[in-house]
Amino acid sequence: KQWISRRGTGVDGARTGLFFKQSHPKSRMSHHIPNKDMILAELCYTMRPVVHLLSLGVFKSKSWVPYVLALGLDLFSLKTLHKYEHPTERQAVELTRRKTSLLLYLFRSPCYNEFTEQRLMGLVNYLNRIPVVNMLTDGIAEYLPEWQSVYYYVWGP
Repeated sequence: KQWISRRGTGVDGARTGLFFKQSHPKSRMSHHIPNKDMILAELCYTMRPVVHLLSLGVFKSKSWVPYVLALGLDLFSLKTLHKYEHPTERQAVELTRRKTSLLLYLFRSPCYNEFTEQRLMGLVNYLNRIPVVNMLTDGIAEYLPEWQSVYYYVWGP
């Protein structure tokens, strides 16, 4: 079974995932029919922002529950889609983008507040000792807290 990647945009401006479509039999593309696992994986990926916002309303922003729920949905979706062999080039690019976006979880609250911030600021302070590099790291140190509080609070890579 194969699937087709087509990016869309959700209500909040976040990218939505892989959408399935059936090709016309006479077209160059083969006939793609999603199975239940693929549909469930895409549903989880697409519903992640909604689940995150609803859980924020219930558990508040300092809780780990919204973070873990969103991360779990992303991981489940990736694991389910990863088992399908021979993705097209566009599908492979989309899967790589999704895998890479998992790194952004390090910059999202509460993980950033509890773990990443201390380590990142330690690295920035260490790099500040290097004469030429300190011009760049000064700006990073100054803007990083603001960037994290605004950009990553919104979520949705």
